[in-house]
Amino acid sequence: MISKSFSAVRIFFLALLFLAISGEALAQGSFRGEWIIVDVHSPDWAGNPAAVKPAPGPGFEGGTVDFRSSEVVSNGALACRSAVYQILNIRPNEIFQGRAGTYAEHAAESAGISDNSKTLRVTCGNGESVDYHEAGKSLVVLSGDYLYTLMREDLR
Repeated sequence: MISKSFSAVRIFFLALLFLAISGEALAQGSFRGEWIIVDVHSPDWAGNPAAVKPAPGPGFEGGTVDFRSSEVVSNGALACRSAVYQILNIRPNEIFQGRAGTYAEHAAESAGISDNSKTLRVTCGNGESVDYHEAGKSLVVLSGDYLYTLMREDLR
C-alpha cells in the first residue's frame, strides 16, 4: 500500500517537473535556440545625430545569442542569467521599452517590426529586462545605445 502511494506521489512530481520544463520552453516559443548577430549600430531615431555612435567594437557582428531554458548566453550586454521569459504583443509606442519616444513608428518601420510582431521580454536575475522584437525572420533588440539585428544561421 505504501509503495503504491509512493509511486503515485513520484508520478505526480515528475508530471509537475515536466510541465514546468515544457512551460518554460513554450514561453520562449519560436525565439528559443541560437541566433547570430548580423548588425549592430546606433539607431538614427535616437533624435540627436551627434549621439549616433559606431558599433561597440569588433567581435559583435557574427557573435551569437542563445536562448536557453533559464539563461541567455552571449557576450556582453545581451547575456542574462536566471532568465524569465514572457511573450508579449506590444503597441508601437512600447517597442524598445518606450525608448524610441516620438520616433516609435519610424523606429518600428525601419527595424521591420509590424503590428503582428511578437516580443520576447527577458527579465534577468538582476532585475534588468530586454525586449527582443520579431522583425520578419530576424529579431531586433535595443541594448544600451545599440540596436542589434539577429538572424538564425540557416536564414543568413
